[in-house]
Amino acid sequence: MSDAGAVAMPSETPAAQPSAPRLRALTEGRAFEWTVVLLSCLFGAAGYFDAWTYVNTTSGRSLLEPWQDAALHFTWFLLTAYLVGVMALNVRRGLPIARSLPAGYGWSFVGCVGFSAMVLLDRWFQLALGSETGLSALLSPARVGEIIAGALMVTGPLRAAWRRQDERAGLAAIVAAALLLSTITFVTQFAHPFRDPWAAGSGPTGEAIYWVVEDLGVASLVLQGVALAATFLLLIRRFRIRFGSFTLMCLINGALVAPLKGHWDMLLVAAVTGVVADTTYAWLKPGASNPTRLRTFAFLVPATFAATFFAVVAFAQGIWWPAHVWSGAVLVTGLGGLLISYLAYTPGGRPRGAEPISSPRPAHWPEITVNSIKEALEALPDRRLLAASPLCRLPYLGLDGGDAVAELDELLKDAARELSTSTMLRDAQAGHLLVEYYVKRSGTHDQVAERLHMSRPAYYRRLQRGCELMAERLEKLAAFTEPG
Repeated sequence: MSDAGAVAMPSETPAAQPSAPRLRALTEGRAFEWTVVLLSCLFGAAGYFDAWTYVNTTSGRSLLEPWQDAALHFTWFLLTAYLVGVMALNVRRGLPIARSLPAGYGWSFVGCVGFSAMVLLDRWFQLALGSETGLSALLSPARVGEIIAGALMVTGPLRAAWRRQDERAGLAAIVAAALLLSTITFVTQFAHPFRDPWAAGSGPTGEAIYWVVEDLGVASLVLQGVALAATFLLLIRRFRIRFGSFTLMCLINGALVAPLKGHWDMLLVAAVTGVVADTTYAWLKPGASNPTRLRTFAFLVPATFAATFFAVVAFAQGIWWPAHVWSGAVLVTGLGGLLISYLAYTPGGRPRGAEPISSPRPAHWPEITVNSIKEALEALPDRRLLAASPLCRLPYLGLDGGDAVAELDELLKDAARELSTSTMLRDAQAGHLLVEYYVKRSGTHDQVAERLHMSRPAYYRRLQRGCELMAERLEKLAAFTEPG
């Protein structure tokens, strides 16, 4: 086993080792990630099927009552059983239970447990207060709790990519992001134009008041446009996005929402919105360093969503809304996305990369660089090598006849441990890696990376980040020392 020194138990027998690679192939890496993705997709589809059984009846009760939740509960069981099985295998291999799932998937297990608790609470509420019908079957407190737990369950691959600090959002993360968007549209399906295209036809249906229908229709466009922009901006804030990712997200979400009442033409709206989002992203390259382009992207995507919706409805069924209403709805939907961009990327603050102006340093002070930090960390086990480090000449070491080498040793170790307690997740991970590899000497780079469920590129990026932060820390300490 490649990480035998890290997790193998002394009591392992040779007969047990041949099966270990096969178990690892089923419970780690891409196989694990894609199994979770598949089971999450099944869970999401089962949830929308459950909703379909409610919205296609006028009684407010499910068409399949009392078995309407069977598919949802079965897919919950499959995902929960798989995660529990992986946890059990990893605990048996010697990992602590807190690290028995890859980083980012612990909350998926919490979601599984929470979902079962909410189901039991929902049953208790129904026994005490009567069965749920209509909108109460979606928005009762216990049902909302189930939806929140479900969101935790299906977003594991997205959290994992976030924790690994992947530069680009992989396919598994994109599917998980689509399921996150679909969770939002599930709980807000009562105001979704894919389910109820209120502008379609020759006028409001039944006894509906025309201005109420217009209000609800515009509100549904703005709400879903904001949800779309918020999810896209969340990804842009952390990852570089491959072309086609936004289209895939829109199609997955559309494939779940549109069948609720059989409006399959809404899939065209989803496809066009996704293609425009991908093309606009590739053209504008929006990000924190280009706020104008970012705001433009945040406006154009939801505005395209609304405009394409009206175009498809006009072609397929006609629009009874006045031109002033539907054209204004496109503008307001775009403005909703623009507004949400100010929450995701708040203006102001010091630009990234800007450094405060410092006073000139004396010539005899050593230069604090990432390389000098790495060399000093590598030399920690050997006092003679550490004594050769230029960092021993830092002005705040060896004062009043103290041992500069011992003080540098203690300073580096304390700085790494302090960094590991940072409230910033990325910085805390960087500090944890420095402690594991340089301070504790708990294994090779590959062993430490594998034990922490990190890819090698993410591991080395985090290690580089840790050395950069330690260099900044030592530099700041030097700045407070009077030149002498």
